[in-house]
Amino acid sequence: MKKFLIVMVILLMGFSVFALDCSVEAGIQKKQLAIGNTTALDFGKYFVETSLYQDISLFTFYTIYRNEMDSNVDSWQFSPRQDYFKVGVSFEYRGFSLNIEHECLHPTQCFDDNEHGIYGGYTQFSVKYSILYRGKKWN
Repeated sequence: MKKFLIVMVILLMGFSVFALDCSVEAGIQKKQLAIGNTTALDFGKYFVETSLYQDISLFTFYTIYRNEMDSNVDSWQFSPRQDYFKVGVSFEYRGFSLNIEHECLHPTQCFDDNEHGIYGGYTQFSVKYSILYRGKKWN
């Protein structure tokens, strides 16, 4: 999987910066996770997500990074809590879409060794059919 990620990064770096579709999103959230009767895990109150997309013919390459954080009580700075990394490629033709995607989750422990987060991730392959393509029907 590391080789796949390296190839994706090299491909994305090789494309012209002006052709990339870039976005940045920031916001406030209330997010918790509990499994069974265990104590709920609180995620960061704030988040920032950056995305890069590159369309080349019938392929779309993308990468998304998301960081969730809390504000530091002692200053105006932020304390990161959880990171999400996602890379993928999609091939679209006449309503059919083949997708490969990998996401990994990593807790960020800065000041508190007792801080907990989610470790893990997934790799998935999917096939999708749609009668609409970017809001328009196929001819």
